[in-house]
Amino acid sequence: MPTVYSNKGLNSSPVFFSDKGNLACIQASYTAASLAAGSTIRMVKVPAGATVVDGYITHDAMGASVTLSLGDEDNATRFRAATAASSAATKVEFNQAVPYTYTAEKWLTVTVGGAAATGTVKFVVYYIME
Repeated sequence: MPTVYSNKGLNSSPVFFSDKGNLACIQASYTAASLAAGSTIRMVKVPAGATVVDGYITHDAMGASVTLSLGDEDNATRFRAATAASSAATKVEFNQAVPYTYTAEKWLTVTVGGAAATGTVKFVVYYIME
């Protein structure tokens, strides 16, 4: 299945503050048009040493039988297992594995399951650098 990129794009650089311990917040979005089940949306990159402390998505009604999972390029369900996305959601929060510290720069992802997805997904992540 294809891998696609958010509005942050292929050249997305991780955002972090120069002072250790500051909280960073990154937002990204992607609008799908019949994006196949099994596809991965690379939303944002976090730097090595980042500790993800919270995050969530909002999304349109993506289509019957569509699910979305929240994770990273190593584990598609690190932050949330597949959740129904057939109805619009105002906030679907990370509900597992936080806090989580990365030892290498990684893409955080949304993975489509169940059926082809159409609509917009907005992604927000909060992390600290220690």
